[in-house]
Amino acid sequence: MGGPRKHHYVAAFYQRNFVNEKGLLWVYDRWRQCYTELNPTSVCAETDLYSLKRDGANDPLVEIKVLSPIDEMGATAIRRLRSEGMVDRAAIACFVGFQSTRLPSAAKIIRELHERAANAVMQMTAATEERMQATIDNYVRQTGKSIDVSAGSLVEAVQGNQLELTATKRVSLESMVEQAKFVSDFLETRPWQILESGADSGFLICDNPVTVVPPYGVNDIGFGIPGTVTYFPLTRRLCLRIGGNGPNLDSRPVDRNTVRVINRNITANSERFIMGPLKVQLEIIIAETETAQRPAGPRASIEVDGTPLSGGTIQFKVHPREHFYLDTQETA
Repeated sequence: MGGPRKHHYVAAFYQRNFVNEKGLLWVYDRWRQCYTELNPTSVCAETDLYSLKRDGANDPLVEIKVLSPIDEMGATAIRRLRSEGMVDRAAIACFVGFQSTRLPSAAKIIRELHERAANAVMQMTAATEERMQATIDNYVRQTGKSIDVSAGSLVEAVQGNQLELTATKRVSLESMVEQAKFVSDFLETRPWQILESGADSGFLICDNPVTVVPPYGVNDIGFGIPGTVTYFPLTRRLCLRIGGNGPNLDSRPVDRNTVRVINRNITANSERFIMGPLKVQLEIIIAETETAQRPAGPRASIEVDGTPLSGGTIQFKVHPREHFYLDTQETA
């Protein structure tokens, strides 16, 4: 059961592509509204984030067997792009896909969604004692295990809000892998542009670096919405732009204004941390986007309308961030 306990939800190797000459990052903390110069090993990490409990011990199998190989593959692809100009679409798309789903906030909303749905089903099951007994009988037939609690007592517990179902971490980890595969497969097929900044500017990153920007005037958020562009900085000088119009694969230099617009979107897309090599650049972007005056709220929420017995619904709602554009016709 041994293994690493500090798990990065923004890969440490990836953060190092944006460090200053001291090998450190300037980090703005939206919660504390302060700037700190830190080593990438200490940023965007949580203890046992991807571990599962097995026999009372933490098992980091997902970190070791899934995320570490994905990070290694991403690191190799970005390094070859940087040094040789070679674009490994499959490897980069896979890394971007996992980076979009491995966030703690994503795991939290997935578990909440499963819990709401499971508790709604449980409420329907407990509508009558007969329905609960039928559910118990079906469980016994399928599993061969007995239940020593009566249907009546279970109905009383559920209807009295004395019983509640909770989702395990396994649910969110399985969803992370499934959704990452879907996202990476989709993004790999879209038009790609490698944007290169000049020496007088550079890209920032944040704790949610896969930044989805819808067309101007559109509030819906999603990779597949027509006209949507996804930004993912690869290094201080290179940024991947996915979607929009254009050839299947291209590269082009971009001016300081374009870099500034992209950095504004990245900053607005952050959940807590915004990172870069220069404190002064962070200060300018934080001021331009008024990030300090607008602390990050929930990225998504789950709303229940009515009850299961009255035909109620469970709605998953994504709350869009603010977006920035070069003009009112298209994104950067």
